[in-house]
Amino acid sequence: MNWFTCRTEAKLSTFIRRQGDFADAAIPNVILVGLNLSKYTGEDILREIRNARHLVGVPVWVWNSSLSRRDEALLKDLEVSQFILKPSGLDQFMEIGKIIKDLLAGPRAG
Repeated sequence: MNWFTCRTEAKLSTFIRRQGDFADAAIPNVILVGLNLSKYTGEDILREIRNARHLVGVPVWVWNSSLSRRDEALLKDLEVSQFILKPSGLDQFMEIGKIIKDLLAGPRAG
C-alpha cells in the first residue's frame, strides 16, 4: 500500500501535480481529504484530484465534521468513493481506524 501524508494544502497540491519531491511518487491506493481546509477549499482539492490523469480510478474519501446537502451533491458530482463523518467523542473516534481498515480491505465475498 502506498501511503503519503501531506500536512498542508500546498504540499497536497504539489503531490497531485507530481512536482518537487513528489515528481516520481507512486500512485496512492486511496486519497483521504478533508473538506474544510485553511488555504484552499476541499472542493478545489477534489477537483484538482479528479482532473489529474494519473489519479483516474484512485478512490477518494472525504473526512469532515458535517455533511450538508450542498456537500453531498458536490461529493456525488466529484465521484467521491466514501464519506467519513468526524466523530464527536473518543469512543467514536477510535472506531474510525476500524472503518478505514474495513474500507481498505475492500468488498468481501459473501
